Amino acid sequence: MDFQGFQHSIPLLVFLVFTIAFAILSLLSYKKLATLPFYSKAGLAVLRFSALMLLLVLVLNPYFFSKNEVKTNPKILVLADNSESMGITKGDYRGSEDIRLVLNQLQNRYTEEIDKEYFTIGAESRQISYLDSLLFNETETNLTNAISQIQELEDQFDAAIIVSDGIITYGKNPVIQASNLTLPVYTIATGDTSLVRDITIRNIITNNSGYTDTRHQVDAEIYHKGFNTFEFPVQLYNSNGEILETQNIVFKAEEEVVTASFNIELEEPGIQQFRIQIPPQDDEWSIENNTSDFSIDVTDSKIRILDVAFEIHPDVKTVRTILQSDQNIELEVLTWMGGNRFIENEIPALNEMDLIIVHGLPN
Repeated sequence: MDFQGFQHSIPLLVFLVFTIAFAILSLLSYKKLATLPFYSKAGLAVLRFSALMLLLVLVLNPYFFSKNEVKTNPKILVLADNSESMGITKGDYRGSEDIRLVLNQLQNRYTEEIDKEYFTIGAESRQISYLDSLLFNETETNLTNAISQIQELEDQFDAAIIVSDGIITYGKNPVIQASNLTLPVYTIATGDTSLVRDITIRNIITNNSGYTDTRHQVDAEIYHKGFNTFEFPVQLYNSNGEILETQNIVFKAEEEVVTASFNIELEEPGIQQFRIQIPPQDDEWSIENNTSDFSIDVTDSKIRILDVAFEIHPDVKTVRTILQSDQNIELEVLTWMGGNRFIENEIPALNEMDLIIVHGLPN
């Protein structure tokens, strides 16, 4: 800590006047104490003078400057693709062997100058201690989750590096989300540089729950690259491996996203398992992303309605006919004959009804 001076507006002459005044005041304060020896008087006078000068110095507002330099290494977030497609060998590309060479260089360089933290890219992003622990065994590549991971941690890091082959098998296109990042993101592209032909079921869009005796819509987003003006089937299977429906999709551009729509008849309540599958095509990069499973929780959709008529009227029959025509309605009817008598012999439990309709009032 270094003394830098005083922050004051008092002229030097005033400071000297105060100094002389304090010295005189300190000497006169103990002059009349005859009982004290000279050295005691001198010592007390010096102490008083020092105290008064200290107060004067504080009034002048002295200031000091302290400088402490702390060196911190920049932090980089490294996200590495752990999907199966990273380990595929094709042409001069040796799959996981080449990838590990790149990752080892990334991990071992600048270890003292840069702090690095590692995350995987798959169906989800998870933190790992070393890049050597990557097995390249995940069936999905969701780059949107990877960008979300960067957004959550961008205040803690100075930059991010993504190592991937860029083959997205699940989730949305991350380009728009990535444009909102505030820290720089660098990419290391991996894989074979030759033209890749691949078809991917990118996303399944449907409600996770449904009702019996209804048609349930399922949309499959299918991405392709390298198949220009090409027609192929998209098949919907049930849990028994039976084909429920086949849609023929036509690719009109070399790279695009198309949607195959299916309507499933839900008949039985319970959790129903389904699969959408695309048959493997010639020279396709990977067939692991040609299949996507999903499930629907099917509940009984029938609404129990009790229709009670206390008078005979054409409107009663019309209402009952309309209700009986709906497959989702289970209709119970009561027609009053007077007193406690009804045409129907058995009166259903009222607490089991979802709705009770009453025509007229008893006389």
